[in-house]
Parts: sequence; C-alpha cells; structure tokens
Amino acid sequence: MAFKRMINTRGMPQTMFSDNAKTFKRAEKELMETIQMANQKLKNAADTYKFAWKYSTELAPHMGGVWERLVKSIKVPLRKVLGQALVTYTELITICKEIEGQVNDRPLAAASEDTLQVITPSLLILGRKIRPWVDKFSETTFAQPQDIRERWKYRNQLTQQFWNAWKKTYLPSLQQRHKWYSKCPNIKIGDLVLIEKENIKRNDWPVARVQQVVTGRDGLVRSLHLRIPSKGPGPTTHKIVTRSVHNVFPLEATIESRHDHDVGQPIVNKRLLQSTAGTSPKKRQKDAPSRQRIHFCP
Repeated sequence: MAFKRMINTRGMPQTMFSDNAKTFKRAEKELMETIQMANQKLKNAADTYKFAWKYSTELAPHMGGVWERLVKSIKVPLRKVLGQALVTYTELITICKEIEGQVNDRPLAAASEDTLQVITPSLLILGRKIRPWVDKFSETTFAQPQDIRERWKYRNQLTQQFWNAWKKTYLPSLQQRHKWYSKCPNIKIGDLVLIEKENIKRNDWPVARVQQVVTGRDGLVRSLHLRIPSKGPGPTTHKIVTRSVHNVFPLEATIESRHDHDVGQPIVNKRLLQSTAGTSPKKRQKDAPSRQRIHFCP
C-alpha cells in the first residue's frame, strides 16, 4: 500500500534500488505479475508500464550506503520524537508529510559554479522547491479554538523536535567518517558547502561558496574563506567569512563524486610516535607501520 501511495503521488518509477531482503524480493515478484497483467490489457504500447528492481550485492549492505545513510538519519530521530508521542492517525500523516517536505528540500549539489543556488530532490522530481507551509495558527469560528490551538502547537513542536534531531544526525553524516587507516578528500575552492549555525530555522539550509582554503603543514585543509549572501534589503550582496573545516558540511553529490579519488594526505599522530620513543628498537620497528597510518579526517 505504501508503494501504491507513492506511485499515485510521484508517478511510476523506472528503477527501484534495495537490499536483498526477502520481503523486497516477494514484493518484486507480485509487482511484476501485476504489471504484466496490466500491460496485456493496454492496447497502446506507449502506455505500458516499464519497471526494473535492482538489488545491491548480497552480504554487502555498504553497497547501498547512499540511501541507507539517509534512511537511518530519518528513522533514528523520528523514533526519538514520536516514540512516546500521543497523536492521531491524521496528525501522524501530517507530521510525516512535513518531514517529507523538509528532507526533499535538502541541498544535493550546486546548480552552477558561480551561484549559491542548489539542486534539491524536489527540484528534480517536481521542478520546484516544496517550501513547506509556514506554521501560523489562524483563529477559527468552529469547534473549540483553544483546543485546536493546543493540538496545533503540539504537532508543530513534534515537527520542530524532529528537525532538530534530524539536523544533528544528517549534517554529521556529510562529514565523512573513515577508518583510521584511510584517507579523506579535501574541500576545494569553488565547492558549495552547508554552514553549521545555531538555531537554524526549520527547512533553512545556509549555503556558502568556498573562495579560498587554508592548509596546514600536512597539506590538509584546516579553514576556509566562504562567500555568503549578506542580510538586508535591496539587491543581494555577498560577504566573506572564515570558518573552520569542522563547521562546514559538503553536499551529498560532492561526497559521492569524490568517494574513490581525490583524497588528501594522511596526518601522522606525532604525539603517539613520541610516546613510544623509549621502547625497544625491535618493538618500535614492528609497530611503526601501524602508527604511521594513523591520521585525522576533518
């Protein structure tokens, strides 16, 4: 039924991607049988349904990391916020739809190299941003106004709590966390990044363009000069601010495109090397290769 609702809202997808769970394989079998029966009744070949279901490699859940990471970032805060909440079915559907709008308006990639405009899932699907409804209660003349206001505020609080929790889960996922022996990509001049800010309004994604990078002696980027839009009336102007590499987040498309190449150099943990200076030469020689691989990923 969830798949049916999705099709009637977004249209029939050409391809579905998932892991190898038995429930998905069973769903594919029944879906393909239904599509085959429907296509036999359609006289116009252009109206026939074309659909494919692709699975990630068995026993390799990391192969679906692109969507699994996003699903996890939504499920964890949703469970925290709605786990003990008392809401009606209609309120639950409304909250989930608001969350859907927030997630689908997140920035994926830069629209061009010379602007701060971004491409979002809603732009790809609908051709426009969703721009969720602004929460402002208006007085009504029916039912009990006080009760309606309280339920409205309660639902808005749940939605805001999800936004706060999801932001804390999703944004750190954009800063790649590698194993201690791997390397990390450097942020480049011209990249579009999200800026970490306190008390970000719901569905507000502050973006900036990297104008200049400041590297350490190890060659890794440590701070950035960013171009951001200035606040105030009149034509949009820009200003330059400096931020640590720990306070910005690369966009999803940037992460995926640089996953397998264009990495920075490792940073050797010198304090760890110095702490082993008094050990025996044989032990020091044996442990040296492992110590030299330890580095820090911004």
